[in-house]
Amino acid sequence: MYPTEPAPLDDDELDLRAYLGVLRRRWKVIAAVAVVAVLAALGLSLRQDSMYRAESELLIRQSDSATIIANSPVINANDAARRLNNEVRLFESGAMRDAVAAAYDGPLDPAAVGASVTSDTSDVITAHLTAADPEAAAELVNLYATTFIEVRRQQRTDELLAVGEEIQAKIDDLDQRIAEVRQPLTDLEARAEAAPDNQSLATQVQELTDQLAPQLTPLQSQRSFYESQIEDLELTADVTRSSGAQVLTVAEAPDTPVSPKPIRDAAIALILGLVLGVGLAFLLDSLDERIRSVSDLEQVSGGLPTLALIPEVEKGHTDSFVAVRDDPKSTQAEAFRSLRTAVKFAGLDRPLKVIQVTSPSQGEGKTTAIANLGMALAQGGDRVAIVCCDLRRPRVQDRFGVPLTPGFTDVLVGESTLAEALRRYDANVLILPAG
Repeated sequence: MYPTEPAPLDDDELDLRAYLGVLRRRWKVIAAVAVVAVLAALGLSLRQDSMYRAESELLIRQSDSATIIANSPVINANDAARRLNNEVRLFESGAMRDAVAAAYDGPLDPAAVGASVTSDTSDVITAHLTAADPEAAAELVNLYATTFIEVRRQQRTDELLAVGEEIQAKIDDLDQRIAEVRQPLTDLEARAEAAPDNQSLATQVQELTDQLAPQLTPLQSQRSFYESQIEDLELTADVTRSSGAQVLTVAEAPDTPVSPKPIRDAAIALILGLVLGVGLAFLLDSLDERIRSVSDLEQVSGGLPTLALIPEVEKGHTDSFVAVRDDPKSTQAEAFRSLRTAVKFAGLDRPLKVIQVTSPSQGEGKTTAIANLGMALAQGGDRVAIVCCDLRRPRVQDRFGVPLTPGFTDVLVGESTLAEALRRYDANVLILPAG
């Protein structure tokens, strides 16, 4: 009788089991790829020269002459970030590298020094250099930082001077326009000074002053504004000469290399190796056409049902071993009894008279299957004739201890009758060897 059939599995569960099955079958491939990747990473890492990173931090004081001209001292976050990035571009510019190269006399390349923004919330940039010589790297970074400060300070001073000249030109232009507008009043004032007793001239001076006030007042106010800008510019120039940028952290020769890092490289290689190994495992499994499970068998057979699963016979048994007869309590004997039940159910609609056991190649268990199934049917009360049709490597006679001839081929060629060739093994079993 069949055991209770388990509930069907979901597709996701089947897929998960299939994936786990691939990993279980191909774990050696995955492990081999991972080991090779780790060893290769360690080999490459250990062959590399040690590299050291020297760093120096610089504080950039944000001041811009354009702020003075536009009279907008407030700088928003976007402008601050943009200006700090511009400082980095200036740090890495060709003119700056040429200035450092002119002052440097060492084995390293000044063009290898770089800069980066430390944080979006601070005006600090980091100068850094990675080289095999830590002492030389620290020396070049410090020289680069001080040269940058000097060049930047000179550029800012020149820029402020140029802005001062521009503002002074605006003041001169206003003075000329004021003088032109005031020229009639100037002439009248000169006449009034020459004749201090002439009350009429004094009255004319006052009237003309009132008439020109709407034109002169805006010009004079604008001139006062530019003069205040000149004063602010002079103050900014003094600050620029004394500050502008400063070194917060002096670069020191590092003791620990930044590369290579064998442990980190090995860990990364292990992860990549496992990923590659899993991919290779699934590729190999997809190319493997061997049948490993019931689902594989049903897939290649076009959906034919599987009657039973028979475990392999344990090693150590002789060629005459038949599990159903010699070890009836074994798992293999129980599996053949399950096969007998399945065959019985398959013959409910149409009684089965002949059961053929075959395989595409030798050594796949034909003799084991037919001998055990025959004995299981006989033990169930059926009369069975076990016929060996394997004319190349017959083995049925060894399982039941009967002579090879006369047999199946002797009956076919007429050298023996069927009654003579059949061997009675017990009350329900007849054996017809290959002959």
